[in-house]
Amino acid sequence: MDYYESLGVNRNASQKEIKSAFRKKAAQHHPDKGGDPNQFKAVNEAYQTLSDSNKRQMYDQFGTSDPQQAQMNRNQSFHFNMGDGGFEEVFTNFFGNGFGDPFQRRQRQMRNQDITIAADITLKDIVNGKELIASYRLPSGKEQTVTIKVPKGVRPGDTMRYGGMGGDNISQMPRGDLYVKIRVKRDPEYRVDGINLYIERTVNVFDLILGTNIRVDTLHGRQLSVTVPPGSNPGTTFSISGQGLPDQRSGTTGSLFVKVNARTPKITDENKREILARIKDETDLSS
Repeated sequence: MDYYESLGVNRNASQKEIKSAFRKKAAQHHPDKGGDPNQFKAVNEAYQTLSDSNKRQMYDQFGTSDPQQAQMNRNQSFHFNMGDGGFEEVFTNFFGNGFGDPFQRRQRQMRNQDITIAADITLKDIVNGKELIASYRLPSGKEQTVTIKVPKGVRPGDTMRYGGMGGDNISQMPRGDLYVKIRVKRDPEYRVDGINLYIERTVNVFDLILGTNIRVDTLHGRQLSVTVPPGSNPGTTFSISGQGLPDQRSGTTGSLFVKVNARTPKITDENKREILARIKDETDLSS
């Protein structure tokens, strides 16, 4: 039985609308006026729940105002949503088993709804870790803040759980949990593939012919020199191990790949053009 349908109101109905609808339905179905006793009972039951703000919130969230039935409904919903891994798998992968089994506790204790927010970090935050303060609004309308300690080696999509910092809309029930989902901002310089990083550098074409050194500043705070041997081709890529992103799960760090592109200078001096033409004619490109 849907309580809102019994009273003929929508789910966003105000208390005034619910009370008015109840009076009409009660008069219509009252047994003393020839109404259906079962319909009258259903209308009363619906009004008893929807006129009480706490019972209504529980009904909206769990489909019942009975605490024991709400607990059963919550557990069934939990098993359905987490059957393919979900937060439990992410939590275990992210934190290991040192925190016990918070998901099993959720099945034993009925609580308010959980809240999920996003934390935006940079690639440098993945390398060094980050502490940030996030604000979010609770269902009750209160403003809540949380200090998020993002460890080194997190990945986009990883989720962190903060117990008891979620929903608070039903006062008789403990607060839900807060889940913080990690999002990584797009970097203007680096391209990411797993835990490996890719950047591009452009040099003069003569640097490829004669050889040169390229300075590279890494996210790890190091300033490295990449040697480009004489005769390198445009698009040649050099690998620097240990300068990619750290991976908290495996304890490894990816590599940094530097792709070298060539820029052809514009030569207007006729003498220089003749010199280059002679070099071209004398150059064996078959080797």
